[in-house]
Amino acid sequence: MNWDGINRRRFLRAEFPYTIHIFSQKGRSISTYTEDISGGGVKVVVREQLEVLEEVDLKIYVKGDFVRCKGKVVWVKEKPSPVLDGVVFYNAGIEFGELTEDDKKIIDVCVEELKKARELKKGKKRNG
Repeated sequence: MNWDGINRRRFLRAEFPYTIHIFSQKGRSISTYTEDISGGGVKVVVREQLEVLEEVDLKIYVKGDFVRCKGKVVWVKEKPSPVLDGVVFYNAGIEFGELTEDDKKIIDVCVEELKKARELKKGKKRNG
């Protein structure tokens, strides 16, 4: 089951490359970065294809701290490298599960700060 291209987002997302470690139930460990993050989940880029509905453990480094939680891969989309011939990456959406209120608050604060910084940057560009 791949992503169908329909945007069903329920949470505000912020684009930012936080370091993330993904630990699969099959013993795989993947270190990568987030493409975007929200209170509901993350989008990551990985070299190894994750399986849709695969349950994973996550450790996300946010603002000098880290958030640990369970997650579930909800979509995967192949992404050929724009610069390396024959190299394929995968975008994957991972939905958070078992996220503590404290960890959710950390993520929500970061998303809000990134949103404000992006709006400030856009405002400066318009005002030149």
